[in-house]
Amino acid sequence: MKLFHYLLSIVTLTSVALAERRIELEQATVLDLQAAFAAGTLSSEKLLQLSLRRIEAYDDRGPALNAILTLNPNALETARALDRERVQKGPRSLLHGVPVVLKDNFDTKDLPTTGGSPVFNGTPPEHDAFVVERLRQAGAVILAKVNLSGFMGTRRGVGDSMTGGQTLNPYNTAHHPGGSSGGTGVSVAAWFASAGLGTETGVSIRDPSSDNALVGIAPTEGLISRTGVLPLSFVHDRVGPMARNVTDAAAMLSVVAGIDPTDLYTLESAGRIPKEGYMSFLKRDGLAGARIGVLADLFSSGPEHREGLDLIETALKDLSAQSAFVLRPLSLGVDLRSVLRWSRSTSIETRFALDAYFRGRGPNSPVKNLAEYIAAGQYYSENKEGLMRVQAIESLDTHPTFGSLMTNRRVLRDLTEALMDKYRLDALVYPMKTFPAAKIPKEPGGELRPASADNPFSSITGLPAIVVPAGFDANGLPVALEFLGRRFSERTLLRLAYGYEQSTKHRRPPPSAPRLDGETLILP
Repeated sequence: MKLFHYLLSIVTLTSVALAERRIELEQATVLDLQAAFAAGTLSSEKLLQLSLRRIEAYDDRGPALNAILTLNPNALETARALDRERVQKGPRSLLHGVPVVLKDNFDTKDLPTTGGSPVFNGTPPEHDAFVVERLRQAGAVILAKVNLSGFMGTRRGVGDSMTGGQTLNPYNTAHHPGGSSGGTGVSVAAWFASAGLGTETGVSIRDPSSDNALVGIAPTEGLISRTGVLPLSFVHDRVGPMARNVTDAAAMLSVVAGIDPTDLYTLESAGRIPKEGYMSFLKRDGLAGARIGVLADLFSSGPEHREGLDLIETALKDLSAQSAFVLRPLSLGVDLRSVLRWSRSTSIETRFALDAYFRGRGPNSPVKNLAEYIAAGQYYSENKEGLMRVQAIESLDTHPTFGSLMTNRRVLRDLTEALMDKYRLDALVYPMKTFPAAKIPKEPGGELRPASADNPFSSITGLPAIVVPAGFDANGLPVALEFLGRRFSERTLLRLAYGYEQSTKHRRPPPSAPRLDGETLILP
């Protein structure tokens, strides 16, 4: 688990944290937590107790954010065991004893994995997902499985499932939390846990990260395994960290990135993952001398975008103020919005991805294929027509457009990397979206705000992207800047994102989940 390099980071940075002597847990990084553990001011057991108290105060009661689906009944026992291990052997990693949450489409052998569908209630999978196993090995405490936009359809559009109902945005509870990893976004933003994992087929890591003022990493295709993750697409699906800061996102990425022999996409990452992990690339002056291109093709227009565009314009000025060379405007030379709109293959391949997953879930799986799932009827009735269309696709080999979509994907990726090569760019930037989370419709099927919130460029190309908070609109709702790079350039993107984060400090805690007594630590 790259133990030496993790511990070197702790030793190097603990003295800085100790010099500050004060830690507000709602804004603490994993480095702060490890410093508090080392000083004896905090234990993993105490940290878990604080997390559980916040869940009771803000998820169960108070604003009733409704992010948590299943609490891990063994979390406190695990934390106590990790406290003892820390004393005896030292920490395994920067995540040792740190609570994390999982979107409820990650297989966990000791907790249900439902994807938001009641058909899976009470039937845990046979094995942990590959990334869940890596988190446990690193000493992370799996605190809870959290709500999501139901994997085969929602009723109110974003952040609701048949199992969990509607999750609320902690920055404004009348608004949705982003989809589909909304439960992860809310849980991390409201500090129920230090970090979490989300997944995306289109924008489902980056959208809730943007809507909850988080850092979200949508990694290079093949960097992180998807084995044991309830899928929609074996082409576009990605797993990624979601955290309140770049530091914690980098620590999570250092643990979960790696080759999985059962997910052949990950073979592409061989030799491309830094041996020391990603923490060493976080530099406060990470923007100095960087060459960053502004991809004009992904900027929206219209009055509903004006406030968000103003925030992004300020972000671009902030990049320049940190001595980055910002080149604008750049274009791929195609009508990118239209190309993206017609570039998704997910409805074509969903049946085949799901059938493969159900076969691997184990003998206790209540359904063995998509046809059995449809027959079980445990989904919103208005989604049945779409399910039947997906089930009717008989073959990818002979599908009239699947091959063209795969070619289009490669062409877009090649065009993007060629543009970056032409101008010798470290990254491209653009808005993740230029308006914040929409209001939750009062009636099922009600209107959400414009579909241009959907920016699947990173997922369509398989190129890595990181979203970072870029400020708040007049209603206190977050907006994010997105950095996109070449394949396996996560170390560069993290350096740039950290430089931007540290120079702007845009993130602030959500008003619906304020600090509770006992959440300020004074280090000796």
